[in-house]
Amino acid sequence: MITIWVGKATRQRVALASMRTCLMRSGLMTLLIVLSCAISGCSVLGMNDQPAEKHAFRDCQGFCPEMVSVPAGEYEMGADRHDKHHVAIKAFALSRSPITRGEFARFVNETDYDMGDSCNVLLKNQWWFRDGYGWRNPGFAQDDDEPVVCVSWKAANAYAQWLSARTGQHYYLPSEAQWEYVATYNQRDQAGGKELIEGAENQPARSPCDAHCHTLPVYRSSANALGLYDVLGNVYAWTEDCIHSVLENAPNDGSAWLGTVEPEPAPPPGGLEVIRPTGIRQGDCVWRMYRGISFATPDRFRNPLHRGHAPWDASYADIGLRVAREMTDQ
Repeated sequence: MITIWVGKATRQRVALASMRTCLMRSGLMTLLIVLSCAISGCSVLGMNDQPAEKHAFRDCQGFCPEMVSVPAGEYEMGADRHDKHHVAIKAFALSRSPITRGEFARFVNETDYDMGDSCNVLLKNQWWFRDGYGWRNPGFAQDDDEPVVCVSWKAANAYAQWLSARTGQHYYLPSEAQWEYVATYNQRDQAGGKELIEGAENQPARSPCDAHCHTLPVYRSSANALGLYDVLGNVYAWTEDCIHSVLENAPNDGSAWLGTVEPEPAPPPGGLEVIRPTGIRQGDCVWRMYRGISFATPDRFRNPLHRGHAPWDASYADIGLRVAREMTDQ
């Protein structure tokens, strides 16, 4: 496909040049598109568009995130012999970018969801748990086109459930297997379908926070081969999976690896604070996995295979979310 940028002063000259290119390289349909754009001043593709984005869609206008269809496939998941296992991924859809602050605001405003008034924030290159911070004030200025952060796993899951109820489609947090599948897609694509993990695509060539310690607007970086933005950059994203230190016995169908969600302990008489046990058990769904690379990721973890975990009710200034959607028509 040919991308044509038409300015007012040079519209005719660009249109004629594009017409000649179309005659030589394309068929009649492309020529008709070029002629139409020459008259109206439009562009065939948007400024950030990529060929793979013809598979993008929205389930509604106004508040639904733009989704990208991800084709089915198979790959070897994991970083070493304790993790490596074969996974077959069914076709699904993933939000084109991290969910933005503007998109998340619609959910909070409509549901009056209690987001709390505290967050783990990065202040002077140190992480601190602080009251008075949250998704509206993560410790740095944000616009509505930047990824929402200071969102706990619980809140992220509630957002996905809200989208499901509003659209009638099944939205959910992606599994670790789905996440790693799209995060390493460029490497497999360049290797002819074989595994080739030599760093992350779109990985910033810098140490964390030597240029900025905050989020950036989505779509500012280049898309990967699937047309997805900020898969490895900007913010981490929650996954549906419960904590497991190794992937040796993980599902091979791309589904999330869950466990037993232990109920919240009931408060004792008198309203005393409940102290949770400090030990982390494998499969304990009070702890959830997150994936990706954020603006504050240390150099040693800037790899698409890195796995992180955090309590499901904790929020951080560099963890956001993406949503996946079941593709029932495929």
